[in-house]
Amino acid sequence: MASKAALVVLALAAGTATAGTPINTDKYTAIAEAPLATASSARRLLSSLERLCESCNENALTDLASSSELCLSAVKIAAMNVRINLDFIDGDEVDRLSSQIDKVVQQSTTSAEAIALKVNERLGW
Repeated sequence: MASKAALVVLALAAGTATAGTPINTDKYTAIAEAPLATASSARRLLSSLERLCESCNENALTDLASSSELCLSAVKIAAMNVRINLDFIDGDEVDRLSSQIDKVVQQSTTSAEAIALKVNERLGW
């Protein structure tokens, strides 16, 4: 059985769905929830990394910084996937999903910046 995301891609490729035309809002809301969950998970990991950078072994700080950047990339990519699906959703769900992903991106960016500053400070850069 094809995944929901695969069905969306097929519908777009076949021309049976176009951006800006709401079709089966519930289906697209569910499709947007998956990358939102991914972004939220990456944000939680960033929060953990932010706490860890205080006590992390100095030799592992660059690994921690790399992990932070990868988490932020995951958040940004997931946000793109949420936003592309908003074109197929109407009503209050658009506002809810948009607000949630914006908050996750903002919090993640703040955490990643704090991590970079702390790592640089601890390493004397």
